[in-house]
Amino acid sequence: MLSGKDCRDGTTERAFADELSRLKRRGASVLVTGVVEADQRQVIASRLLGTAPEEDRKRIVISTPGTEFDIERLVDDAGSGTAEIVSYQGTARSVSAGTTETAETAKTTGIATPSAPPTPGTEAPMTTAETLGDVGVAVSSAIERFERDGDSGLEPGMLRVGVDSLVPFLEEYGKEAVFQCLHLLNGRTRAAGGIAHYQLPIERDASTVSILTPLFDVVVELRERNGVAQERWLLTESNLSTGWVPITQ
Repeated sequence: MLSGKDCRDGTTERAFADELSRLKRRGASVLVTGVVEADQRQVIASRLLGTAPEEDRKRIVISTPGTEFDIERLVDDAGSGTAEIVSYQGTARSVSAGTTETAETAKTTGIATPSAPPTPGTEAPMTTAETLGDVGVAVSSAIERFERDGDSGLEPGMLRVGVDSLVPFLEEYGKEAVFQCLHLLNGRTRAAGGIAHYQLPIERDASTVSILTPLFDVVVELRERNGVAQERWLLTESNLSTGWVPITQ
């Protein structure tokens, strides 16, 4: 979940926690970047998806080819109808990360296939997506289903959307198309009062991170120092940040 950390660099823990609470109520988007082991990135993903048993969440997990995550753990209570999986398969074509194909073009290249067989070991419904556009359609449809469930719909912070890696999308469609798609996904998630997070396991100072950062309310930077995986959070609008702290459950 979004939670306050020990704030340093002139910021106060209370100001940081207050801003996080505001983002949680409003809906927010989070970029997770930096290079650490996959199991440490999964800890961050689990926290942002709200997988603790006491947390009432509706989760949408987007998996990509060759994912390093244990998707079953991320949808551990999927049998109760609280999670859906969107499995991005990619296409046969090879497009460099420098392509300028737009997300609108990507939307016309394929149609999402719902009700595919679930991932082995989990009962979560799974939609297969062959294109970037398919992913957007599948996520929007899943949000609509969650909004129709129950009497009160989605409470602020209840909806959580997570993408295990943006790298396959960047390699397939390029920065411009991914930027546009993320803009749309963030808007749809925020409209439902949800929190979307995206993993981008490359160095924080890479040009791609700089290009995508304006789309996000929060940037979580990961690193390893002296054998210890660490995280640092930046709230982009207020410029509040934490110091480096060990990654914990």
